[in-house]
Amino acid sequence: MPAKVRHEGSRAWIDYASDIDESVHEGLSHICRIADVLTYYGVDADIDWLMGVSGEAFCYYYHPDGTSLTPFVHSWDSALAALEASGFDGTWDYQETDDIRPTLDTIKEEIEAGRPVIAPGIKASKNGINSRCHYWFVVNGVDTERQEVSLLEKGGKTDSFAPLPYGDSERHPCWYGITRTADGADSHYGPAGKDCPHLLVRGPKHEVDRSKLIRQAIRRAVRIARERPVKLKKYGGGEYMAGLAALDRLLGDLEASEGDGIDEYKRLNPVRDDPFGGVHEELVHLNLLAKRRSAAAAFLRQARKHVTKDLRPALTAVAKKYEDVAGLALTAFEFRHGPAKEFDRVCELGRTEAHGDDVPEWADYWKRADENLADAEKRKKLIELIQQLVNAERAAVAELKKAAGRWEGK
Repeated sequence: MPAKVRHEGSRAWIDYASDIDESVHEGLSHICRIADVLTYYGVDADIDWLMGVSGEAFCYYYHPDGTSLTPFVHSWDSALAALEASGFDGTWDYQETDDIRPTLDTIKEEIEAGRPVIAPGIKASKNGINSRCHYWFVVNGVDTERQEVSLLEKGGKTDSFAPLPYGDSERHPCWYGITRTADGADSHYGPAGKDCPHLLVRGPKHEVDRSKLIRQAIRRAVRIARERPVKLKKYGGGEYMAGLAALDRLLGDLEASEGDGIDEYKRLNPVRDDPFGGVHEELVHLNLLAKRRSAAAAFLRQARKHVTKDLRPALTAVAKKYEDVAGLALTAFEFRHGPAKEFDRVCELGRTEAHGDDVPEWADYWKRADENLADAEKRKKLIELIQQLVNAERAAVAELKKAAGRWEGK
């Protein structure tokens, strides 16, 4: 149930702490923040279920030039779908000015009404609040006079206020958010001149029919597998491959890589300027792909409880296929990067106050990962693993289409 709104001077905040597991994956922070808000409103928000009904569990994107931004191209799509599937509505709000005050005034109105606000593009860290275009957080407090906000923390203080970041311009407080669905969007950072995006949540607005949601989710998953490329402009722009075509392109680009040894590999496989770093950037996302497909399998197994008996075997068969995909994606990821837990630990080092490249353990870890990719024999083995992954994904989609066909005429 909605918590109490507290006040202290010019500050107002909602006295509520999150119970959502932050360790899922930062590429899934948008789903975690939806779960935070739903939990706040008394909804039993299961991450696997939300990923399944929203399509998040079934998607995959790939940029031929390789970028860390790839996993987040669709995040606004799945966030809104997750809300709708839970009986809630979400409305994106922007300001047409560099002045942060109208945004903070809107957020204050929401907080005073006991409604937390979701903001993509800001993240709490040890040295305050930073602008992180791909990371989402729940704003549960605001101080309009000091231009500070409080971000929801897992089991921690509920009034941890800090100044807003200034973004790239360093002229005014702002944050960014990766998007492709907002009206007029032409880049990852949303419509031109519309910084500081924030999501206003209302609900519950309508009843939820889980059987209908499952049918819609499976049909959406089939469409996602055949999705056309996503085209974006400006920073991080270009054509993002989607679905099966994206995995095929990853395999093809890896097969086309040349060289043996780090120096020769870098010379023969040049990369573009920031934010593009080559195929090795995309290989990092295999860890996220494993988590998505694992969630897909879990969602389908949950879905069995909400469909008629004649449909359950089809869902079980699809779930098994996606478990296979998840396992192969993780195997391919760990072949280059080592154990996933070690990857998570090293990435946490990069989030400390020191820059990641200045941390010896961080630098050594990525040096070894790049050397594994540059080694011709190891790369050949990695290609074999990716081929198995592509084949498994195709088999899963084929089984998914069969399951979707079972609903026809029902």
